[in-house]
Amino acid sequence: MSKDAEYGHSYRPANVGCYCGSRQKHHLGDNRKCWCEYTIEIENNLINDITGLDIQVYDPAIANDYLIGQLISYNGRLYRVIINNPGGNPDEVPGGYEILVDGGGATGATGATGPPGTGSTGPTGIGVTGPPGASGPTGPTGPGVGATGATGPPGPTGPQGEVGPEGPQGPEGVQGDPGPEGPQGEIGPEGPQGELGPEGPQGEIGPEGPQGEIGPEGPPGDPGPEGPAGPTGPGGGSSINNAYGASITGQVITLSGGVGTVVEVPDEQLFSADLPMTTNSVTVNTPGRYRVSYAMKLLTSRAVSTRILVNGVPVPASILNGNETGSYVDYVNEVSLDLGAGDVVQLAVTGPDGSTLTLDPNNAGATLQVIGLDVT
Repeated sequence: MSKDAEYGHSYRPANVGCYCGSRQKHHLGDNRKCWCEYTIEIENNLINDITGLDIQVYDPAIANDYLIGQLISYNGRLYRVIINNPGGNPDEVPGGYEILVDGGGATGATGATGPPGTGSTGPTGIGVTGPPGASGPTGPTGPGVGATGATGPPGPTGPQGEVGPEGPQGPEGVQGDPGPEGPQGEIGPEGPQGELGPEGPQGEIGPEGPQGEIGPEGPPGDPGPEGPAGPTGPGGGSSINNAYGASITGQVITLSGGVGTVVEVPDEQLFSADLPMTTNSVTVNTPGRYRVSYAMKLLTSRAVSTRILVNGVPVPASILNGNETGSYVDYVNEVSLDLGAGDVVQLAVTGPDGSTLTLDPNNAGATLQVIGLDVT
């Protein structure tokens, strides 16, 4: 097994300090350079004895600080730095390193771990920091322009500037679409009455209205001329039975509900023997059909109801203003009744209990008349 020996030197400028390994010899030449002499024993292209050599494992963080002569271990090989400040590893800067040992052989098995050393730790050396080295020349400018950095955040808004002068009037824009219809306005005041329009065509005749109440009896007309004598009729009942009475003194009547208050007719009474009268009634002595009529004229209009009573019972057909809602002065009505012997006929009026009304004193305030039509 052959052995080779390789000798080398490690140089440092004297002004940055000088160091050598324990098996290196320290020299300081006339050119003020510090250098170390060392010997490396190599067997079969493998480092056999590196004891005492100052070998550093490649560290990219300090590669720019390497100086000529330093020994660097990188990827199983031993290199010597041949330029100051190479700045990269031997693969990246091949002109900055000289390979001393190619550790390309097979890696041997890991040896057994030796016992821990028992030597005492030596004192910490205190070295003198040398002055900073001179700055190297500026490197060439790199090619190309770097990419634009990201846009920074917006700066704060500046203060409000002064209002500029008003610009010239622009041209009129195009007509916009009509806006939506607004809400209905309030109804305006009524306008003046327009002129009367022409009379329209005659409308169709409406349906006949309801039968109105019987109006007051008009004054008797002038007697007509006597007609010719009629033929003698068959024998029958007499029509000379009649009774008539009136009230002409402004009678005051106290009203009541129910069948009402009987009205007295004591003035100007005329009656036959078959229809005798009192101050407020007519009695029928002979049965038959009779016409019963009455009239009342009040001093002022009142909401009262008038009716004929037969034996104290109202005759429905004779009732006027039964609900007492209308207010009238004149009340006139007439009915035909079949009466029996002994029936008593009276005139009555109803109204609010305890109130009073006054008959017209200037006319016949009340009249009651009974005339026999068909009396046996």
